[in-house]
Amino acid sequence: MRLGEIIINRPAKQLNKPLTYEIPDSLGEVPIGTRVAVPLGASKEEGILVGYSDIENPSFVIKPILSVLDPTPWFSSEMLSTARKLSEYYLCTFAEALSLFTVDKSKLKSYDRPKIEWLVPKDSFHVELFGVRKQKQRLLAEYLLEHGATSVSALRLAGFSLPVIKQVKECSHIDIDWRYEMTKTRYEEVVDSIDIPLTESQQAVYEPIQECIANQKSKAFLLHGVTGSGKTQVYLKAAQETIQQDKIAIILVPEIALTTQIVRRFVEKFGQEVVVFHSQLTKAERYNNWERLRRKDSHIIIGARSAVFAPTEDIGLIVVDEEHDPSYKQQDMTRYDARMVARWRSASHQCPLIFGSATPSVQAYYLASQGIYELLSLEHRIFHQPMPKVTVVDMKEEMFYGNYSVFSMALDTLIQETLQKREQIILLLNRRGHSTFVMCRDCGKPIHCPHCDISMVYHQAGKDLRCHYCDHHEKVPQICPHCGSHKIKFFGTGTQKVEEELAKRFPQARIARLDQDTTSKKGESQRILEAFGAGQYDILLGTQMVAKGHDFSNVTAVGIITADSVLHIPVYTASERTF
Repeated sequence: MRLGEIIINRPAKQLNKPLTYEIPDSLGEVPIGTRVAVPLGASKEEGILVGYSDIENPSFVIKPILSVLDPTPWFSSEMLSTARKLSEYYLCTFAEALSLFTVDKSKLKSYDRPKIEWLVPKDSFHVELFGVRKQKQRLLAEYLLEHGATSVSALRLAGFSLPVIKQVKECSHIDIDWRYEMTKTRYEEVVDSIDIPLTESQQAVYEPIQECIANQKSKAFLLHGVTGSGKTQVYLKAAQETIQQDKIAIILVPEIALTTQIVRRFVEKFGQEVVVFHSQLTKAERYNNWERLRRKDSHIIIGARSAVFAPTEDIGLIVVDEEHDPSYKQQDMTRYDARMVARWRSASHQCPLIFGSATPSVQAYYLASQGIYELLSLEHRIFHQPMPKVTVVDMKEEMFYGNYSVFSMALDTLIQETLQKREQIILLLNRRGHSTFVMCRDCGKPIHCPHCDISMVYHQAGKDLRCHYCDHHEKVPQICPHCGSHKIKFFGTGTQKVEEELAKRFPQARIARLDQDTTSKKGESQRILEAFGAGQYDILLGTQMVAKGHDFSNVTAVGIITADSVLHIPVYTASERTF
């Protein structure tokens, strides 16, 4: 009797251990990592085979596995090992850790997607197989001879009817094949990118990376390059070397919707070798992208933190761009740090890991100083362009001269000069909403969220108070709920309030606001960024979303409003984030 160890795919601590089931002979060979259906009590549950049992004479009743859900194993031994490490390190169940490697959490559904029909012409296929009166069939034959194997759906889109396709399909000189439908990247403008040679400094930092790729050696690098030094060009070169080795390159970015420039650089360079993974993809698109990686139809995946769980057994390179960004930490269940997972997978696959940043985190820089990471530096911008001039304004002195606005006199002048030159400016205020809190002037108590017990933020659009943690919202009270006073006042400044002030000060300026409130609709953040890049707006105001490594050629000035406010956020890295 063959016995298998099964992890039930349910996030229950009581089930966080393998259960023993019989593997019936009728199921044939069931590899480790395969999803199966098993009986559990009176119900049927999804489970993952994580090992085989060597119990010879069990003293308990063993139930059989009911069916196999995947034609091939979804989880490799490395994925199982990484999931086990993650469950132990972040104190979650094994099933929760394994779910991170899946496309979705649907239960008891096969990952084997339906295939579509393709017409494949043989060498003996030619137009004269169809009579002169069958003009439509002859046109279809010419189409197949010109384009080669084509799916039925593509032929329909080309204008051929189903009866005509059926008649050609029945020809003995046509083979029928069933294939997965291939999706393309949603970035349609694919151009032939010029192979730009690396500069001397870029070549110096690339050589140790290239050596690790070629020799399949695991090593972590901290690529510390100033803004504009060409870190992305080093990533592109490393990815090209990875493809030549027939390996997979994983490129992690903080937020895919806000880092379209790096995505576009890769798509222009590698075309359909690239798959992009982000939250806006449909389930079908996710399946297609994962399958393309598993079959090596594509060799590069670009995505946010979840892309580190790409289900591939042949990783040759991992890049973590803007490694200092806090969004690499998953704060909701299941919690994990993508940078730590990247280190585990790099060690398992014996491949290099690049942490890139112009402002590396203190932790990463410390690890580099201790020799755990190898420090690679790009100290100069391309063509030795000068760094931008930075001016720090003490707002206390501004108040002494009668300026009580959040705009310093220097920033006000800078905005005016930028607009006069028909150039663009980006303004950063890391606080969304209109007023940051509402307080009673008599008792001094703010209006708190009834669920989270933190101050709610006033939003001008809905004229209501909102909690930025649980999204509870309510109307602004006319009287204080604590003392009954009518002296309800608004304090603090958010992006909505600054937008109103900008419109008053610069009525001729076209202003775009980029924060969580304006980008709640699908694709809205990309629309705003593309419109700003096309010159449809003069000023881009936003939260930290505007500080994600964007590249706008006409932006000549940047202003940070109340920069020291980030020092007061309740995290121990507040001073580091401010820097």
